[in-house]
Amino acid sequence: MDDNRIIVHCEVKDSMSRKWFGKKLFGVGIGPRTWEGWLATGVYLCSLLLVAEFLEASFTTKFLIVAMVSAAFIGLIWLTYDRSSHTH
Repeated sequence: MDDNRIIVHCEVKDSMSRKWFGKKLFGVGIGPRTWEGWLATGVYLCSLLLVAEFLEASFTTKFLIVAMVSAAFIGLIWLTYDRSSHTH
């Protein structure tokens, strides 16, 4: 039982150690580099669409949900950003 936990933890850690986002090759900004980055971006955009179109709530509630989801996405980018490709 403990061996399975170690394997799962290592796989998650290895996946997070790969850099999902990095500097764009063309243009300005950060873009997805791996399938995990593209998946995270897709989930983020779908969640914004769902909140905007289907959530029956006040503007303030929708705004707070969008702000929290955006903060979580930005945090994920910060954790998985390839800083070695960033030029100063």
